[in-house]
Amino acid sequence: MEYKNARTGEKVRALGPVNFDIGEGQFVSLVGPSGCGKSTLLAILAGLITPTEGSVLLDGLEIKGPGPDRGVCFQDYALFPWMSVLQNISFGLKARGFSLKEREDRAKEFIDRVQLNGFESRYPHELSGGMRQRCALARVLANDPEILLMDEPMAALDAQTRQIMQDDLLRIWSEGSTRKTILYVTHSIDEAVYLSDRILVMSSRPGLIKADINNLFERPRHETRSHPDYAEQIEQIWGLIKNDALQAMTNQEK
Repeated sequence: MEYKNARTGEKVRALGPVNFDIGEGQFVSLVGPSGCGKSTLLAILAGLITPTEGSVLLDGLEIKGPGPDRGVCFQDYALFPWMSVLQNISFGLKARGFSLKEREDRAKEFIDRVQLNGFESRYPHELSGGMRQRCALARVLANDPEILLMDEPMAALDAQTRQIMQDDLLRIWSEGSTRKTILYVTHSIDEAVYLSDRILVMSSRPGLIKADINNLFERPRHETRSHPDYAEQIEQIWGLIKNDALQAMTNQEK
């Protein structure tokens, strides 16, 4: 995957040959040094960017643009500031032609699932960071996509709120008979190990998948962080990233 630097006009190779698959219902995290192409890869899967080579398949069909089968959660929440919680969550349903009653009923269902009851009429600026992220998650889930693509959705949260939101995400993901397939981009190795079934480790740019690690910890994982093997797995993944991360810092300082 190449793009042109808007400032210099030079071609930049963001991704090398990347090849992996994700099974239905899996929670897969993508970690790697800054600038390795994690967000670019997610945008390609979302259909927001067309790859300059290769292809991405969903259920055997090539992805050629955005679609309702994929929902995206962004780091900055991307909520409409002039809309209430209820209006934000029901927005996609309106675009898909649902009736007013259907939109409101479904939005209220997901307001309940993300525990925002009583905040239906509040606007984004009246919510905490964690509540805004819950609203953004409910908006995506209300559209019932097959896949959730999550680009560092908790990076802006404080440590305590982040840990609560991690448990909330796992709770919501586990509810119902069918788990959504999730690809989750994060800089936090701890978060990747806590949340995921698999962790894909990327190299520095041009990004490649340098490791595909199966998470051996069983769910639920409320006590996992105190287990000595948990720290060992984090250290293993950090060992794969460390040199690339140091190099990325050096390049940024030049």
